[in-house]
Amino acid sequence: MKLSGFTIFVLDIEKASEFYEKLFGMAPSDKSENSCSFTLGQIKYFLHKKVTREKEMPQNEDHVEFKVEDMRKEVTRLKNGGFVLENEPKEYYWGISAYLRDPEGRFIELVQK
Repeated sequence: MKLSGFTIFVLDIEKASEFYEKLFGMAPSDKSENSCSFTLGQIKYFLHKKVTREKEMPQNEDHVEFKVEDMRKEVTRLKNGGFVLENEPKEYYWGISAYLRDPEGRFIELVQK
């Protein structure tokens, strides 16, 4: 498991994009109407516009992302260790993701790309 990124949900994608572009001193590596991302070494800092959540999509919450090589193996290991998944693994356009929360309620994404 490796730290691979952070996702932050924002109300104004243009304003947030401009802020982080100035902060990081670089243009976004990807940008669309509802999102943009900055590649910082091996880490992706992803900004996503807060939108009405579609039923099949994960929660619109800020979260940290960890890349896993084998989702099934990692989920089995975590469940055997007493972890409870908030969202079971599911295939999305970016890969297979599963979600859980830390003891203080922060959202964590596991992703296999």
